[in-house]
This record gives sequence, C-alpha cells and structure tokens, in this order.
Amino acid sequence: MKKISMLLPVYNEEALLFYSLESTLPYVHQAVIIDGSPWGPSTDQTKTIVEFMDKQYPGKIEYLSGAFALEGGGWDEGSQRSLGLSQINGDILM
Repeated sequence: MKKISMLLPVYNEEALLFYSLESTLPYVHQAVIIDGSPWGPSTDQTKTIVEFMDKQYPGKIEYLSGAFALEGGGWDEGSQRSLGLSQINGDILM
C-alpha cells in the first residue's frame, strides 16, 4: 500500500488547523507541518494544536518552525515549502 505524506505550511492557523488535521490525519502516513513567517513561528495557538494532535496520532506529525524571510523582508514561501519537502518520506505527496 502506498504511503501518503501531507505537507502543510502554516502561520497563525488556529482557526482551521484542528479541523484540517482531524479530517486528514486518519488517512495519511505522515504530516509535515512547517510553521513560520518572515517574523518567526506562529504567535497564536498553532503549536498547541499541533502538540495536541500529535498525542492523538503519535508518530504521524513532524513539526518544524522558523523564520522564512527574503533579503528584502518578504515572505520566503519557497524556502518554507522546501524545508518541508526535505522531510517527506511517503510515496504520494498532498
């Protein structure tokens, strides 16, 4: 059976993150969550939600966080996604 990995770049996503993870984690082998912005990781309850869901689905979530900024101060989304892609180990990416 093919293993499905999910890549989820986030920043201050507490409003929808729990429901997104609750509806997808039962079906994926791995969820790589990359939390960050040019100013650093989320300032809301994003990390708390990830930690809670990690207890519900042990071993499925990989949480990475940091600042992802271009030289001019803009958001370096490509760098955020590339970090997540380097952690993927499934056969299929969503």
